[in-house]
Amino acid sequence: RHAELTETLATRYEVEAALFHPTSAVRVSCPITLRYTATDASTDVASLVTKLGLVAPWCFRRALRHAWQRLVRWWLALSPQHFVVASDGTGLGVLRNTGEPIPWDLDIDVHLYAEGPPALPLHAFADWSDNPSLTSQGSAALSPPAP
Repeated sequence: RHAELTETLATRYEVEAALFHPTSAVRVSCPITLRYTATDASTDVASLVTKLGLVAPWCFRRALRHAWQRLVRWWLALSPQHFVVASDGTGLGVLRNTGEPIPWDLDIDVHLYAEGPPALPLHAFADWSDNPSLTSQGSAALSPPAP
């Protein structure tokens, strides 16, 4: 039997993932990420990284990686003519860390490309997003200028 990463151990030593033995699975407990996803800006994940110079918590990076994978699968499933290009920190992580986000990255930087007509026209995205800054001037603001 191998050691376990209990919530008490994880919280006391701020450990979210541990490999206790080479033949066992990685043990995961995420109370640290949950604590830093609170609404208090002084203790959120971004503050840990940008103000304190710490890496983002392991569970946060795992969630970021899963979000990236879901986004890519969704985009590629829309059309065989779609492709994805990682850029900035995400691109560096894909190349440097075998698909893992770099430890201090807080977002996903990606370009979604499509050949042919748009899969999702900008006005449809604006209507879907309910973002007032996109819809305040109506769909005409999102249309290309007339020649």
